[in-house]
Amino acid sequence: MTRTHYMDLINCFTPEEVYVRVREWSSDLTEQEHIVRSTIFDIDADIERILKQVLYQSLVGLIFNGDGQEEYEKHCKELERMVTQLHFGQVYRVLKPALKAAPHDEFNDINKVHDVRNSLAHPKDLSKITYKGRDPFHDPDALAQLFVDGWAIRQQLKEFYNKMIIAPKTMAEHYAKFYWENRSRVEGPGDV
Repeated sequence: MTRTHYMDLINCFTPEEVYVRVREWSSDLTEQEHIVRSTIFDIDADIERILKQVLYQSLVGLIFNGDGQEEYEKHCKELERMVTQLHFGQVYRVLKPALKAAPHDEFNDINKVHDVRNSLAHPKDLSKITYKGRDPFHDPDALAQLFVDGWAIRQQLKEFYNKMIIAPKTMAEHYAKFYWENRSRVEGPGDV
């Protein structure tokens, strides 16, 4: 394998050496602690991704689609960029009233999962990081609970997205198609 300039700087000859050295130099976490930490980050990131998808799809229908496809797509891309740049708290605050009104108890845990993730951003003592009063780093059942709660949140967010955004949009598209295909019959003769 060809060594690169940066690998030379840290005196590594193989990719494996880079991974070991960078980990040693950047963190004093054990292998297990790294797994727990990365699992929590992944769960939170996936919830954030779905929340942003819900927000984007909630707003994209407000973009006027009459100035040509290219102009419409430009505005959609701008909205997507803006929503992507929002951080978790901003997206959650905007969607919170709708999520609280939904009949899904799992949504009550969204902020709890995110609080654990935020605690991991600058940890001083991993034993002080808790989820529902338990330590996911040293209590495997607490980590399993966080994982299951995260999974349930994601499943319910997907259901919420499908019922509240996709289904009404699909229904409106079917009604519009039916109307245009049957306009003369629906309006009756002379109603134009």
